Amino acid sequence: MNRLRQSNLLYLILAPWPAVTLGAWVMARADVGTALWIQNLLAVVVGSGAAALVIAGGHPTPRWDARRRVPPLFSVFPVLPLLAVGAAGLFATLLVPGVEGVHRWLPVGPLRIHVGAVVLPAMLVLFPLLSRRVSALFALLTAGFLFAQPDLAQAGAFATAWSLIALLEHRGRAALGVLLACGVAAVSWFRPDPLEPVPHVEGIVGLALEQHAGLGLLSVLALLLVPLVPLVFADRPHGFALASYFTATMLASWLGHYPVPVLGYGVSPILGYYCAVVTLGRGGLRAVAGGTGVVGRPNRRTVHWSDEEPGAE
Repeated sequence: MNRLRQSNLLYLILAPWPAVTLGAWVMARADVGTALWIQNLLAVVVGSGAAALVIAGGHPTPRWDARRRVPPLFSVFPVLPLLAVGAAGLFATLLVPGVEGVHRWLPVGPLRIHVGAVVLPAMLVLFPLLSRRVSALFALLTAGFLFAQPDLAQAGAFATAWSLIALLEHRGRAALGVLLACGVAAVSWFRPDPLEPVPHVEGIVGLALEQHAGLGLLSVLALLLVPLVPLVFADRPHGFALASYFTATMLASWLGHYPVPVLGYGVSPILGYYCAVVTLGRGGLRAVAGGTGVVGRPNRRTVHWSDEEPGAE
């Protein structure tokens, strides 16, 4: 990996650091318990270290197999099993006791992990590699689980990001799947959410503004780095997927009482971001020459699992 590619990877790993650091500072100044905001700092340290170790310790970046059109990273990490694990995690939340009828979390030791925030970023990074029908099938399944939880913000963010990916990759042929996924998400918004907002979770930007206008502005700018960096420094479809998701979750927090990712208290969005970075891996970085991605399709065709085997004409 040359110096520019190492720099791109470094940008991806460091993107959440300003928002997490400022959010922790705002929470500390607001007398939020240290045991809470320190979790965000630990999550960004663990996530950064894990991403660097996994990617640096992986296989040397292989060449494309143009006949299979399968990106090198995903020949190591199979796409469909990873998506199935993510969907299974969402389903598992429905099997554990919820909070006031809301099933979004799984207990992991002393923590409650918001499963959607952890698995959806990595799942969305994988969706551009699927055929139109398989992508639509997984999208509807995922949207259905989010509807059942219910998780209005995640359902809206997922439907928005997946629809943009589907239209970018498949254009008009994805229209029916997009309408169905957006329909499920739209219905989710009419389901009542009984959970009350928490100042250091949903209201973290307002908390920063109360402390100082400049701190509020810096917090918003730091938050914008989270979608902007993948959009600029990762391969187009995968970086666009990650950027769309985090932009949508941020917009959801402005439209209603929904958690502000990365900046507010909650380790799950931070872990979810780094899961996506690990999934991108070396292959998701933008190449030096021509602005094309290392994990770019050589002939701009979508990966279809029925494509010819190596050696087939």
